[in-house]
Amino acid sequence: MGNHLTLATDGEPVSVPSYTRTLDYELELGFVLAHPLRDASPATAEAAIGGFVVLNDFSARDVQLAEMASGFGPQKSKHFRSAMSKIVVTADEILPRWRALKGFVRLNGTLISEPPTAGARWSLGEVLAHASRSEQLHPGELIGSGTLPGGSGIETGHELIPGDLIEIGIEGIGTLANPIV
Repeated sequence: MGNHLTLATDGEPVSVPSYTRTLDYELELGFVLAHPLRDASPATAEAAIGGFVVLNDFSARDVQLAEMASGFGPQKSKHFRSAMSKIVVTADEILPRWRALKGFVRLNGTLISEPPTAGARWSLGEVLAHASRSEQLHPGELIGSGTLPGGSGIETGHELIPGDLIEIGIEGIGTLANPIV
């Protein structure tokens, strides 16, 4: 879950929160609902997806570790900022091949990783069906797939610092670049 009021888009600067020393990125496949859901089956949930975006779920890793250990779960470590690409690609273009896409992460112009969408533990329909259990989901809501394998700095040994330019993308969907300030 995230804060929709802190969503950035392509090209917008992302500030390092004052309370963290370890800013991280997470390349995710974002999907947007076109139809309402509540207590949906996986098939019904998947059919409710209207489009796809590239999503960067920024994380304050040092804060996240402390929050997870406290039992409260991620709060300040995750909800301060996320970013999404400007273009929404229609579901009919991506759904048939969503498990066969290749992503990329570039930091200051250097290719860091090429995370795949293959190997997801859950289908997108299963993710949405779970999210809709006893909860109303509305058209326009943005859901993230979770970090693609190799799609975060904690996995590749790259922290973000002011002056960096983080660029991520997924083939067929688009790219997203944000300067860190």
